Amino acid sequence: MLAQDEVVTGHLALGVVNSALTGVLPPVLHRLKIETANLQVKIIAGNSAELLAQVENGILDAAIVTQPPKHVISSLCVNHLYSEPYALLLPEPIPYDSLAAAFQSSPYIAFDRHTWAGRQIDDFLHQLGIEVRPEMELNSLDAVTAVVRQGLGITIVPLVRGNLRHLDPLLRVILIPGFNREVCLVQRRNNPQQKLTAQILGAFARLAQVNEYEQGLGST
Repeated sequence: MLAQDEVVTGHLALGVVNSALTGVLPPVLHRLKIETANLQVKIIAGNSAELLAQVENGILDAAIVTQPPKHVISSLCVNHLYSEPYALLLPEPIPYDSLAAAFQSSPYIAFDRHTWAGRQIDDFLHQLGIEVRPEMELNSLDAVTAVVRQGLGITIVPLVRGNLRHLDPLLRVILIPGFNREVCLVQRRNNPQQKLTAQILGAFARLAQVNEYEQGLGST
């Protein structure tokens, strides 16, 4: 625990998944700048698996990633930050009755199934007995959303906290109850920069979390 008058200084190499860079991270960095002017943060973008490996190898001090799947064995310390719900995105003219009916009637635009989120979506559909063959597979949430917006198919994606890309009059958003992804901060248990990562965790804890994506959305 830091004393209230203790000044935290130093450089922190922080990995961040791309979705957090365009979502919740900017206001967190703004708060850090106000509260801890002497903390310098170097941001390295990447996908969760790559960033976790870099933390394990000591290349990064910490990383903000999606929760590692159960099959990923890691000795890292995992601190939960927030959750993001998954939703079905459809072009606005397409009616909605059920997930199964939606996938039977429309092409599927998949989010990169090499990512942890993409595999989580695949596993979810498999558990429901919904077999899909993607019309396209894209490695960018913005690209997936843009393709659906043009009426080329439907998709399931996480609704990124702090990013309002889904609040579009040309999109219909159907929340999927009980289906979420967790976002966390990972660091080595013997991390010499723990005082600095504590500032990141504190900024997340103190920042008011506004669930703007939960307002006015339908559900299955």
